Amino acid sequence: MNNKELEYCNICGTKLVTFVDGHCCGLKCPKCNEIIAVTTYDDLSSEDKKIYPLILTHNIYTAKKAYILAKTINCDVNIATQLLRQENVKAFEGIATQLKKIKLVFDENEINYEIPEFPYK
Repeated sequence: MNNKELEYCNICGTKLVTFVDGHCCGLKCPKCNEIIAVTTYDDLSSEDKKIYPLILTHNIYTAKKAYILAKTINCDVNIATQLLRQENVKAFEGIATQLKKIKLVFDENEINYEIPEFPYK
């Protein structure tokens, strides 16, 4: 199989996309749902029980960010406002599965953060 065969669907010619479903991952066609390549996928973060700190960095305060932060880390909006107005402040501690969910929300809403030594995307 050459690179072109792994880039486009051999049925309809649409560019393939990656997918993760449970413990499987691979390539599939978004148009005709043809699955091209599949392999196993183990999300090691689900077994990681280490506590990681989430540090807020260089944020510009907005009411929307305060609301999202409060809702995401389960705190009062006034506390979230204070956290956003500080630099390099620990806002949350949690295990990998919790932090992966928070990362998604923060990335979508441009809330700047660091998670030291966090090995997962």
